[in-house]
Amino acid sequence: MGVRSEVWYLLSSPLAKLQFTNALWDENARLNTVSPAGQMEAADDDILPAVPELNMPPRHIKKGDIVSYQDYVISRMSQVWGEDAAVFNPSRWFRENGESISYSPFKYHSWNAGPRSCLGRALATYEGIAITTAILQRFDITLEDTSRPYEPLATLNMVCGLF
Repeated sequence: MGVRSEVWYLLSSPLAKLQFTNALWDENARLNTVSPAGQMEAADDDILPAVPELNMPPRHIKKGDIVSYQDYVISRMSQVWGEDAAVFNPSRWFRENGESISYSPFKYHSWNAGPRSCLGRALATYEGIAITTAILQRFDITLEDTSRPYEPLATLNMVCGLF
């Protein structure tokens, strides 16, 4: 099997049907978002819309106000995700009848929302799931060192590096 046939297989395979793998991917992205925080400065007086998923009413802001958000915090808030918000739980992405849940991007904000949504989300998800399934099919994975800390910065860098 050559590279071209493997690429064709990936492009034609039904990765979207791998529901539990998608749930693992989404849960990992929820808790380990690439960009754990962000901020913007208001160019004019404005009203931020309500965000019902976060129980936030509309907010008035003035020109020059700094508006920031903390995805790292939002993804661990029990008011948003339930009592087990800080726990890795792929089951939260399924209804009781087994249907997949697609949360609002204002709640599941790992890929941003609205006009600032990540343009590469679909490709990143596809690549992540394709690579994960390929690795798990071929290798037994054992986590050798569970003590490596990470420090939440502008991006989530490993304190000691990957190696």
